[in-house]
Amino acid sequence: MTRRFGATDTMSVLDTSADQRREFVRSLTDGRGADAVYEAVGTAAVVREGIGLVRQGGRFITAGFGQPGGTMPWDPFWDLTRPDLKYVGVWVSHTRHTGRALELMKRHLADFAGMITHTLPLAQVNAAHDLMRRGEAMKVALAP
Repeated sequence: MTRRFGATDTMSVLDTSADQRREFVRSLTDGRGADAVYEAVGTAAVVREGIGLVRQGGRFITAGFGQPGGTMPWDPFWDLTRPDLKYVGVWVSHTRHTGRALELMKRHLADFAGMITHTLPLAQVNAAHDLMRRGEAMKVALAP
């Protein structure tokens, strides 16, 4: 799916370890690490791993936390100050971002539609949530 949106290099988190993912990123960046890592999952483990993928002077953006997602150990010196990391947390996007997202969706409607793996009636919203939580669905559409 990400290749349809322009990604040139991809890997499955299901088929790789954290060490393999770090080595993959390092191999693509001559050992430096990524200029920017964008977290959209909302778990502390993903943040912990993602911080380790950013190059010195790079940026880590986290937008996945709509609710608490756990805690993680970190050392402000080694994880933030020494690598000169710019850590950006995003709680709510700006209104202009919604407009940009809608325009992007209009241009790639078929690609976005392909993300819907299940359609359930609105009355089964809890079942839809369970499918997503268990990783059995990419996106569930709720129909009235």
